Amino acid sequence: VVPAQYSGMLIPLSRCLQALAERRERAGCAEEEEEPDAVDSQEQARLPTPQALLARLLVVAAAPHESGERAVAALQLLQALHGRIHRALGVVWATEIPLLLQYLEGKCGKGPGQGQGNTRFLSCSPQFLRASLEPIEDKAWTVGLSQELSQQLGSSAPASWEKLFLYKALGTALAACQDLWHVQGQVLRFLQETNPVELSEAQGMIFVVSHTAKSHFHLVLDTVTMFTAAFTR
Repeated sequence: VVPAQYSGMLIPLSRCLQALAERRERAGCAEEEEEPDAVDSQEQARLPTPQALLARLLVVAAAPHESGERAVAALQLLQALHGRIHRALGVVWATEIPLLLQYLEGKCGKGPGQGQGNTRFLSCSPQFLRASLEPIEDKAWTVGLSQELSQQLGSSAPASWEKLFLYKALGTALAACQDLWHVQGQVLRFLQETNPVELSEAQGMIFVVSHTAKSHFHLVLDTVTMFTAAFTR
């Protein structure tokens, strides 16, 4: 998400952005009705899309770190930016994120649990993402999220924790997606392009297929059957 030499800035930067977002919200969010010139200036600045913000901050929260402070800061920033990511997230994150923070901060204090905060979030992140996507009924938005996760997969290092995390996140996003043509196309693409000799790629493909099947079992089964039939001809 960021070059290694700048990773030490993630926690203070996240807290600064959180403070700015909260101050803007307290000011009444007058910027929500933006003029065309303001929108053009944002496009020229190439600001990340809402889906990119969500994907990148989830990666930051899940990244291995000596403490859970980074995960806490990233989740607090996510909650502050919920209106920028999707309007449907406010209610679910008002419940989900404080519970996660309480859980993580309990593991980040002094004692035997210290240093386990990020690994704890890494293990529960698919459930968090699934709960976050449930209230979003916008097909185009979830398609955009899956496309963003696929793009980040392409730029992550082979066999890295980040790549395996993104495989799981992509499968979770596809499970929430109601554009069935898109879902089938993505699953088929991974089946066709995965090198089964590479263990990490095979494991990633399994993550995508299994997580997607939690909501689209028959679609995934039909897709796998179609791929197998074509492969064995």
